[in-house]
Amino acid sequence: MKAVKKQSNSNKGEQEFEKLYHTLLKGIFHTEQAILKALPEMRTHATTQELQEAFEDHEIVTRKQIMRLERIFKTLNIDAKSEKCEIMDTYSKMVQKLLRETKDHSMVRDAGLIVIAQQIEHYEIATYGGLLQFALALNDHKSASLLEESLEEEEQTDMDLTEIAERDINLESAEEEEEEEDDDQEDANDKNDADHKNEGSPYRTDYSGNPADTEDSEKVKKNQKNFEERTATGSPTLKSSAKGAAAISKNKAK
Repeated sequence: MKAVKKQSNSNKGEQEFEKLYHTLLKGIFHTEQAILKALPEMRTHATTQELQEAFEDHEIVTRKQIMRLERIFKTLNIDAKSEKCEIMDTYSKMVQKLLRETKDHSMVRDAGLIVIAQQIEHYEIATYGGLLQFALALNDHKSASLLEESLEEEEQTDMDLTEIAERDINLESAEEEEEEEDDDQEDANDKNDADHKNEGSPYRTDYSGNPADTEDSEKVKKNQKNFEERTATGSPTLKSSAKGAAAISKNKAK
């Protein structure tokens, strides 16, 4: 009796395990379909040709992975209907936020797109790796072989994205950010200079070369102007002073 009960529990556990396996297969199937829809937009907004080509290549890979999953469903007699993928909804929102916060045709945007793409890749790698172990545990070797192909493709895509980022994009995006910061600082300095020029400096230099405040400097200029005008119009006092100065200079010379 106990042996029968033990066998019954074992069968029940295996059925639950198999049911979870099928659920996970449907989940990655829906994810792959959502990725296929998202990749064209990511490719369109990528700056470098290398990243554009990487996204285009992964579209081809994703189509192959969807076909493999359909073969697995057929073998296991699973009906996989198209459903909304909440995982990709989250990543899609991340892409839209990135596009709002980065400039068009910038290396910073490419760096952000790579990060999001690799987050998706890591999710797929974890999922295909887990499904492979499920398939082997259930002696589903045919499905295991197909899942292993997809796993290797995802791992290769992840390495390709890392290579693109390390070789070009991350370095160039950092330099791009530094240039923008320098430009912003230069603009700020120019604005400060213009503001000081418009407001006037609190100190100026008088005719003796010493600092004087603005009011005293204006008085010196005004006195000099009056002196020049009176000399030009022939003021008797200034003429007399001038003649006296000339006579003194003459006597000294004798």
